[in-house]
Amino acid sequence: MIVLNILCKNEAKVFEISKFLKQNHYALETYVDVNRLIDGMQEKVFVRIFFITKSLLFDIICKDLIENFQEEDLVVYSSPVTQIEPKYWEQLKLNLRQV
Repeated sequence: MIVLNILCKNEAKVFEISKFLKQNHYALETYVDVNRLIDGMQEKVFVRIFFITKSLLFDIICKDLIENFQEEDLVVYSSPVTQIEPKYWEQLKLNLRQV
């Protein structure tokens, strides 16, 4: 399992991307936070969508995101999940896309 992170510059696309991830069984639920990057005199806003998913889905999710949201210039990266609560693990196994 991994925590998959998606950075997006367009706050308006967050709901659309989250809906896409859930409809395709890449995520059970998504979490969103807004981050501000201060670069010299400029401030840039990035929205981070993150969720737990199967590590084997990483390449498939990236490909689908690029195909469906190519104009968004998304940044996708992941972090490993080393432990997970058993009940939530079972929900993920049953409800995420099969690999």
